[in-house]
Amino acid sequence: MTNNLFVAECDIKKFYDTVNHDLCIRLFEDLAEKSKGDCSISSLKSAKYVFKEYLNSYNFEDVVLSKGDAYWDKQFHSNKKRINGVFPWIQKDISGNEFYRTNPNQKIGVPQGGALSGLIANIVLDKADKELKSIPDLFYVRYCDDMILMHSDENLCIQSIEIYKKALKELLLFSHPFETTFHTSNKSYSSKNRIVPLFIINQIKNNRFLRKINCGFDRLIKKYFPNFGIRRKINYNVTFKHSLKKFWNCKSKGPYKWGKLDIQNCTFPWVGFVGYE
Repeated sequence: MTNNLFVAECDIKKFYDTVNHDLCIRLFEDLAEKSKGDCSISSLKSAKYVFKEYLNSYNFEDVVLSKGDAYWDKQFHSNKKRINGVFPWIQKDISGNEFYRTNPNQKIGVPQGGALSGLIANIVLDKADKELKSIPDLFYVRYCDDMILMHSDENLCIQSIEIYKKALKELLLFSHPFETTFHTSNKSYSSKNRIVPLFIINQIKNNRFLRKINCGFDRLIKKYFPNFGIRRKINYNVTFKHSLKKFWNCKSKGPYKWGKLDIQNCTFPWVGFVGYE
């Protein structure tokens, strides 16, 4: 029995914008087939009709990506200035995918925030959920397209990540790259060796006449004390700051060890899921 706990987090790139319609309908029909014993034929028929009409009402490439400069020229801020709008897109992922290269003109994307959004996420990602059941003693939670998994065995945690990534590929989805190292190279800043005495700095800063004529503080120091440097932060090491920034900014990460903060050994005291830490 080990006290270690390894964590991985995954966020899917543009999940709702990349849901493939044909794939989603096929998965929905599989689910409907399994529900025949619990629902009437007329209910299933109605559900299929509503679901397909919902998907057919929206295509991301037509509704969103087709918006060019002419569209944005009509959009204004309250001050009548043109909005310099753009829709970020994962064109490289789409064009580099073998399925989309051989099967162009696919309808993709579903509306976000609708009544069926959560249902669609569960229908599409059910395959990934079930694949991960093969890992014993795995703690796995998913909310829509965000997931987190934990295991006491680092190797099994890594194996779980690979299973999840493989399932996403089969579902024509794209995860953000998993970051596994967060320790950045050492960076530091030092002030000059010769520093203006602090009492002189304070006298200049507190002089009413100098404030009144709005003379720049740094310019005055350079003028009257050309051989001295201005007092600055000394040997400020930003490795820690940059490493934490990398940890929080990456969308998918792991496995990392949960425990007392030790960036070099990829150990962090936080677990993030759906905006909560």
